[in-house]
Amino acid sequence: MQEIVQAFLVTVRNKKRVGYTYELTLRVKGDWLIGEEKKKVKGYIEIPEFSVGELDDLQFEVRLNEEKDVAHEDKLRISKDLKLFLQPVREKLIQFEQELKEI
Repeated sequence: MQEIVQAFLVTVRNKKRVGYTYELTLRVKGDWLIGEEKKKVKGYIEIPEFSVGELDDLQFEVRLNEEKDVAHEDKLRISKDLKLFLQPVREKLIQFEQELKEI
């Protein structure tokens, strides 16, 4: 996992407000069942810059390494499957945002 974070704390009228700007890259590595055969798949899930209050619009990109024995159609299906991780990632980031607000 690679992350780039800028966090800040601002005090407005004696109220503390926490903010952040975040970029996140998750490395993906595993076996994928394609037809009757298991294939090794490696790649990345990249979440471009996002910050406080932007999690409803969260999107990410999937980049798969060039696997020579995986067809293009199969790569598209794998990318689509990996995009199912969007909701769990969003939920974890919402939890992270709540924890920041409680500081």
